[in-house]
Amino acid sequence: MKLMVHLPLLKRLKIWRKNKEMPISSGFHPYFKVSSEEKKNIKFNFEGGKSFEEQIETWANGKAISVANPNVPIEVYIPKMGTLVITVSKEYKRIWGWSQTGKDFVCVEPVMNDKGGIITNPEKIKPNKKHITKINILLKKEV
Repeated sequence: MKLMVHLPLLKRLKIWRKNKEMPISSGFHPYFKVSSEEKKNIKFNFEGGKSFEEQIETWANGKAISVANPNVPIEVYIPKMGTLVITVSKEYKRIWGWSQTGKDFVCVEPVMNDKGGIITNPEKIKPNKKHITKINILLKKEV
């Protein structure tokens, strides 16, 4: 018998700037337990996800891989954990994936821009306006 367990996490970032425009470039840094041996079996099921699978030697050893946010829910299958379904606001233009050599985790990180984005292409909060972004992570797990 297959039973799916859904464990949702919703993260909201709300910023309000009173007097003048403010540049921002935020990211969300969730990481998930996976053994170093199982990293090669992670499946990134979304547009651009094959880049992670093809470049495992890069991202699993301390260098991030960055792809465009496909603006649809991102599915990441992690062995012995289940399938993560990650939905992020359009302001998060990039998805980074990375880990470290010999460490038992993978980070799937929605970010507003790649490195240097606060200088080259920041989001801007207009005076007296709220800026709200959302990230939802759902774990689908068979039990």
